[in-house]
Amino acid sequence: MSVLNDRSHHDRDLDYSWDRPAYAVIELLGAVSVKGLGFDGRDDDVFDLLRSATLDRTQDSQLPSSDDPLTVAINRPCTTALGSLIGFMSHELDQQGEIRPEAFDVLDRVLHLEGADGAQHRAVIAFRLRWFTASLPDWLESNAELLFGADAPDGLGQETVDLALQWSRTNRLMLSRFPGAVRDAVVRGVDNALDHLLVGNLWNVPKYGADELVRFLAHNPDLLSKAGEALGRLARDATEPHALEAATALWRTAVAAGPE
Repeated sequence: MSVLNDRSHHDRDLDYSWDRPAYAVIELLGAVSVKGLGFDGRDDDVFDLLRSATLDRTQDSQLPSSDDPLTVAINRPCTTALGSLIGFMSHELDQQGEIRPEAFDVLDRVLHLEGADGAQHRAVIAFRLRWFTASLPDWLESNAELLFGADAPDGLGQETVDLALQWSRTNRLMLSRFPGAVRDAVVRGVDNALDHLLVGNLWNVPKYGADELVRFLAHNPDLLSKAGEALGRLARDATEPHALEAATALWRTAVAAGPE
């Protein structure tokens, strides 16, 4: 790859100003990482570039910061770089069996960002939550409070739960450790939140039992009705016997709690 192998322009390569070609290079490096094509022995150079680009927050997205954080993030240089950095981490884990500590330092720094900056960086992580769950379960477990809970900057724990519910598959750790935040998202009508809540019941996650959920949903008749529709759809897609049994039990409990 010429952009990596042309060492005669090394000094110029270290200028990470965000013109459009540099932005395209960052996107390309992320794609190469995901494909597992390798970097011709220049992994350290690639990491340094992605790290520097992720930490350079001088350029905003061209979209209003009031838009959905993920939509803003995929149109902002530093958060695009964060996505590529996570792709590089996946590549390094596959190839080396471990990830350099400096990569985790970058994640820690972006998770301590506040406000819209923090929300946009968290959106990138939430979108890739499935990878973190499968590949870095220990990191996810030890950083759960920083991601979703009380250790997050003000308000961003709930924001990250919302983003994960919107953009990622159901996450057992998040459901089990932050049931209050999940329910808060359901009440506010966050996209897909109700489905995740019901999956918690089908998976037999503690605090998502039939009686508990029906008591919660019964406070809002519209939610109970929507839950019935969503449960039917989820039950049709379920293949495990225990999930079908849980769906049936939840349905019977809801009917018994309904108006006579």
